[in-house]
Amino acid sequence: MSVKIWSTIFFAALVLAACSGSNGGDDAANGDAAGDAAVAGDALPNPADGGPVDTGPMDTGPMDSGPADSSDEDSGSEDQGARDATEQMDASETSCAVLVTDTNILNFTAGVPQAVLRMSNPSACPLIISSFQIIGFQGDPASPSIDDFSTDLAPTEIAPSGFLEKTITYANNDISADDLAELHVYSNAPATLDYAVLLNAEDDPCLPPTPVITVVTMPPFQANSPIQLNGTMSGPGGPMATPATIVGYRWSWLSTPGPQPAITNPTGGQTSFTATMSGTYIIGLHVENSCGRMSATEASSTFVIP
Repeated sequence: MSVKIWSTIFFAALVLAACSGSNGGDDAANGDAAGDAAVAGDALPNPADGGPVDTGPMDTGPMDSGPADSSDEDSGSEDQGARDATEQMDASETSCAVLVTDTNILNFTAGVPQAVLRMSNPSACPLIISSFQIIGFQGDPASPSIDDFSTDLAPTEIAPSGFLEKTITYANNDISADDLAELHVYSNAPATLDYAVLLNAEDDPCLPPTPVITVVTMPPFQANSPIQLNGTMSGPGGPMATPATIVGYRWSWLSTPGPQPAITNPTGGQTSFTATMSGTYIIGLHVENSCGRMSATEASSTFVIP
């Protein structure tokens, strides 16, 4: 056989051997893949076999989205609450002011209608008095004694180691013989934010005055002629021991047959009017005394003009 033929055969054998090796590698790779699939198949049942699909244990616990971080929110709320508390804190909580009075009872009588309350501040802080208030005994808002006492109620301030004297005046303007009220002092002194002083008065009652009309003009009364009247004989009332005086007059018409005639000096002790037409005229009088009482009833006089 010639050399050329052998060369051809040898070359063909080399090509065939190379091809066989390549296919073997692929088969081995395929075999490994098949084996892995078989192992996986044993772990996960095939739905085609009719059995239940095992998807592995199900985690039925609550979904853990991680702990809610509320620390920032809580911290913010606490900070805001602290700020609010600080803003609402009364000035007294940080003040060292002290309110001291020389007495907690002020006594009044008919002969001593005024009393002085001395307030001092033996501290190193200013004592700020925001207001004064006079109320009824034991907080009674309707006590008739409240307006029997008066003083300057304006806010004020007492310097460190300073003092202030406040005058309270008593004037009995009712029929009570005893009057009780309370003077409240509101300040920034931590120990005495609302300090009360008892106001105690023993006095003769202020009796109401009695109006009396005296007709100066003698009848018969005529139209277009002045009629003179006098109210100065009215009873003054007041305390039994020291009678009051009349300090106010109030004349007014109770009835007229037509337009009301003008009353000259309607707030004076003496007055007059002029009837302009026939008919009946009725005039009235109220009086007020020096201890503050108004007449309980109204005096009246009737005039018939022909």
